[in-house]
Amino acid sequence: DKIGFNNSSRLYFNYAYHFNLDNSQLSIGTALVVNRIKFEGLWNAPQTGTTGGLDPNIPNDYQTKLNFNFGFIYKAGNIDFGLSATQINQPYYEKLNFSNQRNYFGYVAYNFTLTSNLSLRTMLNVKTDQVAMAADLYTLFTLKKKYWVGLMYGIASKYTGIQVGADLKEKIRIGYSLNVNFLSTFPNTNQITHEIVFAYLLK
Repeated sequence: DKIGFNNSSRLYFNYAYHFNLDNSQLSIGTALVVNRIKFEGLWNAPQTGTTGGLDPNIPNDYQTKLNFNFGFIYKAGNIDFGLSATQINQPYYEKLNFSNQRNYFGYVAYNFTLTSNLSLRTMLNVKTDQVAMAADLYTLFTLKKKYWVGLMYGIASKYTGIQVGADLKEKIRIGYSLNVNFLSTFPNTNQITHEIVFAYLLK
């Protein structure tokens, strides 16, 4: 991710364990995240004859820290819900005078069987960084339990998006999503974001 002077790269190591209960399932998961953050206060001078350079008030350095995530999902029949927290340890980057804020997420979803090969999943997702809260609505159509296409809408942020993906041979998962933000403060800046997912499933 790159936002302003902040450039962040993350490497995730995820693990989940599933408990089969009476007519339901409880999944508990955790993640170790290697997070590298770089600050570069380089700015472009206006067209007044001056030159740009590094802002002395912004550190020009990088640092790597470990983050920890944790969460659970409970499934029963056609409904499931989950709670999770990311950046639980809130690491502090001494070189950058910056820390990661803990975030909380919650969701509830319901699954509809439309035909023998087609299903629909609807979901409400709520998230907060202990300062502000946001909510998103999702609809996801799945064909033959392998291919999916979905729509997303941000209630507060007024963004909309689409995602597509596939599970190949029950081992490889690939996906792509495109989001468009209609409330971007700066025109032509950060209005469109892309995300590509590639995962190998261990069963």
